[in-house]
Amino acid sequence: MSAVPLHAEATADPQTVHWVVPSGSVQVLGEVVAAPGDFGGLLADGTLRTVTVRATGIDIVLADGCAWREYGARVGASLAQALLEPAGWRAQWEVGADDELRAAVDEVLEGPAGDYIRSHGGHAEVMSAHDGRVELRLSGTCSHCPAAGITLHERLEGEIRALAPGLRELTAHETPGARERVLLSIGRRRAG
Repeated sequence: MSAVPLHAEATADPQTVHWVVPSGSVQVLGEVVAAPGDFGGLLADGTLRTVTVRATGIDIVLADGCAWREYGARVGASLAQALLEPAGWRAQWEVGADDELRAAVDEVLEGPAGDYIRSHGGHAEVMSAHDGRVELRLSGTCSHCPAAGITLHERLEGEIRALAPGLRELTAHETPGARERVLLSIGRRRAG
């Protein structure tokens, strides 16, 4: 099995590093309770305070008194080795394709794309994420905005698809009320 590509990104917290790994590298989400090899040993002995798998990568928090300058190379090498054994990871819950899709959508809505929507007085929430199909409910200014379709297509769809390539359809609905409309439905793009 070949190495899984990964790289580290600093965060605002000096004890935390976000490791970018390809989506689906491990079949768990949330806080990791066990992992294979030396990486699992670092978690078990408390060197790693927490390891959290997200749609966009893995957040690793070192224990107080530990520094990335001292442990960074060992953590990176042991993480790379542990990623070669995806079945050895255990987290708060095991995930399926729908869970990964939902996590990707949540991550996008919590990030810059969601910030953009909120900055204009809008709100987007997930109604469902199942079988590659995502339904969002738009409220606030988004439910009346003529540019909502463009925002969804240019900001949300691309970011969701980058994290969840299995996205088949993104549908957005207006806020419930006297009239509920489907604002946008985007299916799989054809190769061209």
